[in-house]
Amino acid sequence: MDKKERMNIILINEGYFYGLEKLRSEIPADKLVPMVQHVYKFINAKVQEAKKELVHIQTALNHMEAECVRGGQRSFVGNNIPAEASSLMSACMRLDGWTLSLLESTYSLDNAVLTPETGANLINQTGNFRKLWAERGKRGGEYNTMKNHPEFFDAGKIIFEDGGKAQW
Repeated sequence: MDKKERMNIILINEGYFYGLEKLRSEIPADKLVPMVQHVYKFINAKVQEAKKELVHIQTALNHMEAECVRGGQRSFVGNNIPAEASSLMSACMRLDGWTLSLLESTYSLDNAVLTPETGANLINQTGNFRKLWAERGKRGGEYNTMKNHPEFFDAGKIIFEDGGKAQW
């Protein structure tokens, strides 16, 4: 494996900034600044992608809000589901897709800016959704889907090489 490939592996395995610190002695001074600038440029591209996903999420939520207002003001007769409900369902499915896309961007940013372990912690947190749904379903078969249980979610932590942790 050549030096460039080895450096890339360290950056990926350690997170960009921890990796750069580890490689600092191996990187010639005239190459360090352009390398750091490239890292920021790469991370900013992922930030810009996440911002676009947020716009899509906001658009879907605005659409859902409008359909809720419209549907809540409408009176209808019979068993037909109003057009607003169909539109609301479609917007909800778009919200699902863009939310998952934002999660992927967040995971990528965690890996790059923090550490791969922090990114893995984020993905592990998704398993807590099962616990949340189980807790909501304990009420004698009645699902309380709107009740919050923040205790199931660990916002995040960074695990350092020496085993130390930063948690928030």
